[in-house]
Amino acid sequence: MKNRLPIVISVTALVVAVLGVTPLGGAAISQGTKAAKAPLSAVGLVAKPKRGPRGFRGPRGLRGPQGLQGSQGAQGTQGTQGIQGIQGIQGPAGPFPEPLQSGKTLRGHYNMTDVAAAAGAITGENISFGFTLSAAPTVGSGTSDCPGTVANPQAAPGKLCLYDRQRLNITTVDPTVFNIDKNGADVEDHAAAAGTYFDIGTWAVTAP
Repeated sequence: MKNRLPIVISVTALVVAVLGVTPLGGAAISQGTKAAKAPLSAVGLVAKPKRGPRGFRGPRGLRGPQGLQGSQGAQGTQGTQGIQGIQGIQGPAGPFPEPLQSGKTLRGHYNMTDVAAAAGAITGENISFGFTLSAAPTVGSGTSDCPGTVANPQAAPGKLCLYDRQRLNITTVDPTVFNIDKNGADVEDHAAAAGTYFDIGTWAVTAP
């Protein structure tokens, strides 16, 4: 019995040595090592824990800086014209300018035509301004008071100017202007001789 014990020990050591140097032995040792290092849940010894509940959402982050402005796109094609709208209602009449605003100019025509029986015959015409002035104008003289033309009559403020377009058989001092007030004036011509005589022209008056 005493002689067998050393033999058993020697045989066991030999087996261990043989297994350590052979592929089969190395694989057995490797699997044992991996099993020892693996977590207990992986080898079925401990149950895998369940995932906990989802946490609350965190606060919203700060807004980032504004990006660069993009390039302007191409212009689109022009749309079709819309239908014409209905005509609106007529508005109330505007205020009547009385007296006429200072510096505003009124213009018109005069025409005096008649047949004289003899020299000195008189024919006349009334000039109505159409608007009331703040004061009666006076008859202008010279280009400083009457800088216009028969086609474009003008008058300085507070002046009434007459421009002859055409005259026949009229005395050189005519036309004569009288009875001037804020609303108009009278004009008259005198025949230079018997027969037809006329005086045609334009006028302008500017509110003082």
